Amino acid sequence: MASTNTLGFKDLLMVLPIGMGAALFLNGLIKFLGLLELFPNYTSYYSVPLFSYSYPVGMLMNAVIMPGIEELMFRYIFFDRLSRMIPIRSAAVVSSVVFGIYHRNTIQLIYAFLMGLLFCYIYYRFRSILASWLCHGAANAIVYTLGSFEIFGILNKAPWNYLLSIAGLMALLFFMYKLVRSDKEPERTIII
Repeated sequence: MASTNTLGFKDLLMVLPIGMGAALFLNGLIKFLGLLELFPNYTSYYSVPLFSYSYPVGMLMNAVIMPGIEELMFRYIFFDRLSRMIPIRSAAVVSSVVFGIYHRNTIQLIYAFLMGLLFCYIYYRFRSILASWLCHGAANAIVYTLGSFEIFGILNKAPWNYLLSIAGLMALLFFMYKLVRSDKEPERTIII
C-alpha cells in the first residue's frame, strides 16, 4: 500500500471493487427490503432518462462525467471544507445527507447517503479526488452495465439478484478489510 500522501496504482485498483461491491450490495438490499414496491414511480423516473443513450455515451456520462462532477462538488468542495469546521464523521454524515437529497427521491436518498459515506471515507483515506471519483465511477458503471443489457435481466430476479448482492457484499468487505488494515492516519494534504 502506498503511503498516505501518495496514491499508487494498487490503491486506485482497490477502490474499483469497493465501489462495485457496494453498489451491487445496496441495489440488492433495496430490492430485498421491498423499497421498489413502496415507491413504484422510482423505476420509471430513473430508467427512461438513464438508459435513453447509447451504451458508450451512457457509460461516459454515468461512469465518468457525472461521478467526476459530483465528487468535485460533494467531496472536494463540500466535505473537505466542512471537515475543517466540524468533526470529520459529522462532515461525512452532513455531506452524505446533502448528496442523498440531491438525488431527488427516497430510494436514491437512502442509496446515495450510504454511498456518500463510502465516498467520503475513500476521499479522506487517500486524500485524493481521483480515488473517490474512481470508486463512484465503478459503482455507477456496474449498475449501468447491468441495467443496459437485456441478458442481465435474469440477474434482476431471485435468486440471482440475491447472489449478486451477496457477492457484492463479499467484495466490499474483503477490499474494505484490506484497505482499513493498511490504514494510517492520513495527513491533511489533499492530492488532486
